Amino acid sequence: MTATTDQVRAAQAEARKLTTTALGIPVKPAPGPAPAMDEFLDRFKELERCPHLAARPIQPWMLVLPWQTWRCQPCLREWAQKEARTWTGFGAVEEATCDRCRQYVEAGRLTPAMLRSDLWIIQCSLCKRCEREMGTKTAAPR
Repeated sequence: MTATTDQVRAAQAEARKLTTTALGIPVKPAPGPAPAMDEFLDRFKELERCPHLAARPIQPWMLVLPWQTWRCQPCLREWAQKEARTWTGFGAVEEATCDRCRQYVEAGRLTPAMLRSDLWIIQCSLCKRCEREMGTKTAAPR
């Protein structure tokens, strides 16, 4: 095994651990491709990224939609703390718009989702149709 292979495996394990912690359920390595995640990655691959991801790309990449910036774990934590202090909301339309199909749905009808594949973690909100089409699994409420 090379150092790069070890780095990738460590970053994948870290991404699984972050997802497990956030969801409160065990997340195991999934064999094979993840078509649902591939769709998001294709769509968002050219987004802005924090300088740490540009300097060291082998680490978990995190995207919180509808914001348009990939962040590493420390940058996400710092950004989230700042947003928590100043957040005023998106407004009624964005709050009820699916992050995948951009369909407006009745308020309160979106499902929060966390998608993970390898190093990439995306937090988003999905309408029921997209949730079914993507085959996402909903975690039981804590």
